[in-house]
Amino acid sequence: MRISFLGSISHDPVSDSIVVPVVIDNHLAKCNVTKECLDNKFYAGPQPEDRLATYRGHKIEIQIALAHKLRATRHRNGVALLPTDFNDSGK
Repeated sequence: MRISFLGSISHDPVSDSIVVPVVIDNHLAKCNVTKECLDNKFYAGPQPEDRLATYRGHKIEIQIALAHKLRATRHRNGVALLPTDFNDSGK
């Protein structure tokens, strides 16, 4: 499975999550990093801008967790990253 992360993240006001565009085996998909994940794991602030900044500050760790979850689930349409996704990797 080939996974490439694109740089244009955004905030989804409906789910209050960060949307991360990703190319999976030449197919564009969107992954979500939930508000709970950013709050519980990285102590993000209350505003959408805070969550975007938190993502940027922890981008590598978050992308590694997203890639791990994508490979483990074999989903090609994207996944949602939850706080518990970091518990399995010992982080």
